[in-house]
Amino acid sequence: MKRLACLVVLLGFVLLLPLVSAQTRDVVVGVNLVNGPDQLTPQEQDTILNNMKSAGVRVIRAGIADNDKSLAFAQRVYAHGIKIEWFAWGIPSASGNMILSSADPEKFRTYFGPLLAKLERKGIVLAGLELGNEINWSNHDLGQSGTGRILTLEDLSTDPKGQQVAKGYLQYVKLLAVLKDIRDHSKLNQHTPILSAGSGELDASPKDRDAVSLKAMIEFLRASGMDRYVDAYGIHFYPQGNASPADRLASLDRDFAECGSGGGGAKPCWLTEWGLPVHSGKSCPVNEDNRIRIFTELRKDFSQLAQQGRLRGILLYDWEGGIEDVDPYGAFICGAVTTSGRLAVAPL
Repeated sequence: MKRLACLVVLLGFVLLLPLVSAQTRDVVVGVNLVNGPDQLTPQEQDTILNNMKSAGVRVIRAGIADNDKSLAFAQRVYAHGIKIEWFAWGIPSASGNMILSSADPEKFRTYFGPLLAKLERKGIVLAGLELGNEINWSNHDLGQSGTGRILTLEDLSTDPKGQQVAKGYLQYVKLLAVLKDIRDHSKLNQHTPILSAGSGELDASPKDRDAVSLKAMIEFLRASGMDRYVDAYGIHFYPQGNASPADRLASLDRDFAECGSGGGGAKPCWLTEWGLPVHSGKSCPVNEDNRIRIFTELRKDFSQLAQQGRLRGILLYDWEGGIEDVDPYGAFICGAVTTSGRLAVAPL
């Protein structure tokens, strides 16, 4: 009887293996490409994209603006066999600040719908549609300054500043509803996942400004209907390089507290930004021993989250700082792809 029971358990484990490996294999792996790549020459763009393709990058997170240069860049990316996880926005503001409470869903529709249609006329299929960025602290409904407070879920209903932020979050859910409607009626991107704005938990109180905790923000947005419109939540995770592996794992578990596996519960998450600087900053060659060790550790943790169905995408921050800059967070530094960079963009 014991032998039969063991065989049953073993058979169940063997049958589960294909499901586990498939969940891990389906995780989108890519990298952020920042600092206005659409402003580079076509030759410079081709150099970057060829380096990415040689490193195995198949997805980048980048913005797309409604102008000829940006649209041409998006088309060039797609021609290289790379998809864009579109870090999308569309809230006009005379001050340049993001004020969610002033967002107009119909103005967003008239901006975003035609822009997506232009991309589709070029045959472009996207890897994801991510609406906004870090709306738990860069949202100016929080005011231009503060005292370092991190607002809780209760603050969003009882505190005057929290109530103002809550008004903005309700408008944000309306924007998501418009985005989903546009996506659902598109020609090529009906199945492109919609992601909420990538945001991170703050490990320390922000200096001279206030913020909302990641957990409180997601809980409020979920209670306000966000899950009807998104396929995943965007998360940003920047581990502490001098922390212990156990402490880094605890921070990751904290940031993924609201991430589920779908199936009627909380949505899974994408890490639309994650990363760590190399130790030597802007000097060449870089010392990346510590980053290799931590990236190896983190990818094991990511694999566990993927096997649970709670992680669906990881996008390293970032590829490079620019043609002349050495970005200590970059995968491509000092004219070559770093070992840690190759590790970060390899299939999970």
